[in-house]
Amino acid sequence: MAKDNNTVIRATSTCSSDDVTGLATKALELVMAQCSQTTSQNYNDKIVYLSKAFMDDDPDTRRIAIAELFANGITADDFITTYAADMACHIGALWEDNKISFATVTIGVARIQETVRGLAARRADFDATRERSEILMAIPMAEDHLLGGFIASEKFQNLGCYVRLALGLPDNEIVNLIRNKNYEMICISISSSRTLGAAADLITEIRNHVPRVVQIAIGGAVTHLEMDVAHITGADIVTSDPSKALKECGIDAAILTH
Repeated sequence: MAKDNNTVIRATSTCSSDDVTGLATKALELVMAQCSQTTSQNYNDKIVYLSKAFMDDDPDTRRIAIAELFANGITADDFITTYAADMACHIGALWEDNKISFATVTIGVARIQETVRGLAARRADFDATRERSEILMAIPMAEDHLLGGFIASEKFQNLGCYVRLALGLPDNEIVNLIRNKNYEMICISISSSRTLGAAADLITEIRNHVPRVVQIAIGGAVTHLEMDVAHITGADIVTSDPSKALKECGIDAAILTH
């Protein structure tokens, strides 16, 4: 029987309104850190239109916008790996320019994230017998954002990997996942310097309690900061480019082109 290309393991806790606000705030920190790498952003009409639809309270407006996008040849993969981040950047820029309220930006980013998750869940099942590299994408408990981790996971998937997501789990449970499965790479998604210490603690736990050698990569907006993230955390690889991470990890490119 075929299985989903992404498996999600997450803590079974309820999500309060404060949690949702924190999640959106961290997602904004992630995308705005990436946007700040350029001095200006000129978004095309399609991104502006989609962003406006996702800030609209009418769900039919979003459905129509997505349907039109797909009717024009844009794929779910395109939305997940490119459009979602651009939309979040545009909405975040509107907020920074005081053109929309915090409530609007919070809801808009949360809707983008939910759409990414929904599209990923509906992707066609892949052939379970197909050989794929398996990696673990971990978002530590200290991190609130999910959008960056989901987008990165989809990019790894598009490169031919089977991705298991570990969301909101304590360090010991993440370590147990790694001990019980022969992952070829562990990825940790970090949005800001605030949680570098938590990432370092998780990596120390992995090194101390996983008997085999496993490559650990850190990605996310933190990779754009002018600091030695590898030295601070003990990671083997620091990059937001999935292709580069796989190459540096030594994963055979032939596997990725099946």
